[in-house]
Amino acid sequence: MTSMHSVPVHPETIKRLEAYKRADLLNQMTYDQAVNALLDEFGFPTHAELDDYYRRLLGDPDDENSD
Repeated sequence: MTSMHSVPVHPETIKRLEAYKRADLLNQMTYDQAVNALLDEFGFPTHAELDDYYRRLLGDPDDENSD
């Protein structure tokens, strides 16, 4: 499922994103795939990892991994 969100970026970045969309770069990656590849490259946690972290932090009783 895709949803639209606003993310503050510099005008130059918008132009690069628009160029990426137009170029299609041999249909190699969608925006979503490209952003996730960058986040993975930087070692940023996945959604599941973040969810697990905050569930443990808050002591969520629905967390299967809690002690």
